[in-house]
Amino acid sequence: MKKIIFVFFILCCQLSVFSQSRSIEKLYKLYDKREFVKCVEKSDKIISKNEYALEAYYLKALSYFEMAQLPQRYTDFTKDPLMECLRTLNILRIKDTDEEIFEEHKEQLQLIYEYTEYYVNQIKETNQDKSILYLQRLSRAFGKNTGALDLAKIYAHVGNYEQCMRQISRLYEKSPEDINSSHENYTALTKGALLLAENWMFRDLFWLVHNYKPKYGNNYAINSGFKDAILLSIDTAKGDKNKDYFFNFSKEGLELYGDDREFESQVEKLWLGIINNSIQEFRKSSDSVRTWRDSIHLRNTFQYLSMAREIMPTSPNLSKKEKQLRNEFNIIPSSYEQSLIRKYALEAINKWRDEGCECDTGNVVYMKPVFSVEWDTILHRIAQQHAVSMFEYNYTKHINPKTNENPWNRVNSTVLKGETFETDEGTHYMKASKIGEVLGHGHALGSISGPSELDSLVYNLVETWMITRFSQNCAKIMTPQFTHMGIGVCGDKWVLFFAEIHSVLINKK
Repeated sequence: MKKIIFVFFILCCQLSVFSQSRSIEKLYKLYDKREFVKCVEKSDKIISKNEYALEAYYLKALSYFEMAQLPQRYTDFTKDPLMECLRTLNILRIKDTDEEIFEEHKEQLQLIYEYTEYYVNQIKETNQDKSILYLQRLSRAFGKNTGALDLAKIYAHVGNYEQCMRQISRLYEKSPEDINSSHENYTALTKGALLLAENWMFRDLFWLVHNYKPKYGNNYAINSGFKDAILLSIDTAKGDKNKDYFFNFSKEGLELYGDDREFESQVEKLWLGIINNSIQEFRKSSDSVRTWRDSIHLRNTFQYLSMAREIMPTSPNLSKKEKQLRNEFNIIPSSYEQSLIRKYALEAINKWRDEGCECDTGNVVYMKPVFSVEWDTILHRIAQQHAVSMFEYNYTKHINPKTNENPWNRVNSTVLKGETFETDEGTHYMKASKIGEVLGHGHALGSISGPSELDSLVYNLVETWMITRFSQNCAKIMTPQFTHMGIGVCGDKWVLFFAEIHSVLINKK
């Protein structure tokens, strides 16, 4: 008798499986005929009899997805077919514990995932709340939950960065300081900062690290997450055209992790990378075809080098690179060349001053001969510093755009502002009472091979200043009150600085 009952039970099970298989086949036929409403209704009937009929859930979700392509046709049946699709997939995810259906139909399900993301991107500006709900259901359906970070990711996706930051900062604030890998929020804490960097929330990122590095600084994994996020922000900012963000992020990152040699090495590599790329662009052009556009690559190279040295002044690799590039391109003259430039510039300037000339400032004015000027090392230093700045930041202006310094600011940063000083003779007082600055560009030192060529270069430069029409340069050079001068050069940028300097012995020993 028991044997008969067992055989009967087996037959019933087989009939049930056969019946369900036939029902699923009918669902596929309805779907293929594009009778999506009937397919959903039939799926519901099958599910009501067997809540683990996984294929029925799948075909129900698929039918709703098809309705979502033309939702206006199905308004009598459902107001939001895409949401119904995601709801059904949420249930399927729970029932499909072995992910059998998700693996078997992964290509079709991936289309649903990509379409939902596309649709959210279309509506997130006008309906942020609905976008968030779609993404929450999508995340659950496809098993992409990351615990405490899940909602923050969704907020970032729809562009609600304020809420994203609140979620993440709350996570770091409420988690215990001595947290370990067994805690449910541990993984999120190692990735929260990186989420900010990936979404270009750089100011928020640096605020987060500044505030929570002291709390989690001894936790290797969380602290590594902080460093990786900071490095990603620096690397991303590397693409900034004028490199201001790259500089600022690098500087702030080194203030946070300057004692970490590996971190500093990574930042150094990024800066050496843009320096090498820029100079390589310049090397690609030959001397015979170079234009002003090519010279910008050379100027950029030295600008990047200067910025890098400012934030990493002790880097031996940057010092080596600077020495190599200065030697290769002769950007700043050697001490021997400086002495020749001093000699030739004084000769050229004083020749014009001694003989007198005509200056075209808009009206041609005859300038009488005036006294010769002498060399001054302070004026030379002022001129040289401004020439370097002009070359590195590619401008030819009297006001430094980086510091807003004008010529008088530069003078007033030295003893020429009016100071007393002691010598063996006694107490002296020195002051510049009148100044003038002349700027030049386009006369580069790179191709100079000897003193005679350097002499010609300086003479031609001074002549250009003197004969250029509608310019104040000639009149400045011929100003009778000037007693001293200094000249500086970097690349193709030149600065000639004049001053009327009074030096008086006010107390003889």
